[in-house]
Amino acid sequence: MKEPLSVFISYSHNEKDRPLLDAFRKHLAPLEQNGFIKIWEDAKIQASDKWEQVILQQLGQADIMIFLVSSDYLASKFVEEHEVPLALKRHEEGACKIVPVLLRECLYGLTSYAQYEFLPKDPADKRLKPVDQWDNSDRPLAITAASLLELVKHINSDRNADKDRKKAEDRGMVTDSGKHALRDVVRNLNITAELSNVHLVNCNRQEVRDRFAQGFDEREGRGDKNHYYFISACPTQMPPSVGERMIHELLGELIEKRPDAVFRQTDGSNNDRITLELLKPGYNLSETLKMFKSKCARLFKWDESTSFEDGLAAGKLPLPRYQYAILPFFIQKSAWKDFMPDFFRWIMEQFDGRTRGPKCLFFFVVYHEKLHLGCDDKSAAIIKALDELCEQYLEKKDPDCISKGHLHPLYPVSVSDLNEWLTELGENNPARRRPVLDTLVSNLPPDEKEQYQKEQTFNMDRVELVQEVVFEHYNK
Repeated sequence: MKEPLSVFISYSHNEKDRPLLDAFRKHLAPLEQNGFIKIWEDAKIQASDKWEQVILQQLGQADIMIFLVSSDYLASKFVEEHEVPLALKRHEEGACKIVPVLLRECLYGLTSYAQYEFLPKDPADKRLKPVDQWDNSDRPLAITAASLLELVKHINSDRNADKDRKKAEDRGMVTDSGKHALRDVVRNLNITAELSNVHLVNCNRQEVRDRFAQGFDEREGRGDKNHYYFISACPTQMPPSVGERMIHELLGELIEKRPDAVFRQTDGSNNDRITLELLKPGYNLSETLKMFKSKCARLFKWDESTSFEDGLAAGKLPLPRYQYAILPFFIQKSAWKDFMPDFFRWIMEQFDGRTRGPKCLFFFVVYHEKLHLGCDDKSAAIIKALDELCEQYLEKKDPDCISKGHLHPLYPVSVSDLNEWLTELGENNPARRRPVLDTLVSNLPPDEKEQYQKEQTFNMDRVELVQEVVFEHYNK
């Protein structure tokens, strides 16, 4: 189990701030109870302790330093001369994080820590608002506690990455995605757009997006019971994100109005990104069908008495209230077997044979390493087989349909597309966008750096790294 992060709360002893501190501690209680943090404040000092020495010792060990800012706090001589300077020094050294919380209106802009992000901010307009000016005092403290939880997760993530990097370096390898460095430059961007999960996956690929949307409309228009989409691409081009983008764009309004209308599996530790299920074929078609039936039983939470056929017939996918079920799967090129088209055809026949239950949107991703750079014989055979499957099973329903069920390959993203994405979010100043691009380039491995220099492109996994950092920072 991870060691909880040490949190030091610095505040002013007065009749206005102390009740707010007590209320804040209650909102932080779940973080303590679940082992995310351990809190220290000077109320823990014993009568026999040398209080100044104890305070500075605890501050010197803190991972996170919370300033509860008010006019009384700014007037505290001990805070100004001892606690703040030490906290700033440790922050600059990377030893701790500073979190200023504005309890009451004051001239906080003149402080030595005014450049740090203050909390709480109103989710409606992202503007800072003192705790005592909210209609419901629980609301700003809950928002601040949630922001602290996200900070804790980021710190733990960075520390895990540092450990992995150290292990790699010990083995003679160097690996650094540059996420930590990106956070330092992203915070200087002027992002004004309201960010949602679609912003994690919607950079570039407008042509692919249009083809997908047109295919969705065609299938909906002709009343298809289900949708089947195949994507063949290199993992570095993030093919699942294409499907995830379409889910957010085409079904986002429905999900927002009725969260229980669309079944999808998400990863709470990764910004609620939609998760994929691994398709690992057995030694023959019969064994593969058996494995898939077991996967469906687990995915839809069927009990042991429910057979695959009975579950489909009853519409348990997994519950009747869903209008759509998102079912994304992936398979590695190395695992591909010649009977895979028959396997996919069997899935289509089984799910299309239902008379009850939600409409299923299947996404089958086939990973081909470096497919955007060229196609070897095995990749060519897989792509041909999937093209023929789509033509035989999908396009025969509507010979005049323009969109195809199989997309391949996906290509790297141009620098101009990333710049346009940042501009659409509100950052119109190239001088503030430039450090983000420079930081991204500086952390590329040699082959991708050469690709950038020749083509002015980034692989999509690098672009999504920027998107993730932007999303996480501006949704804190």
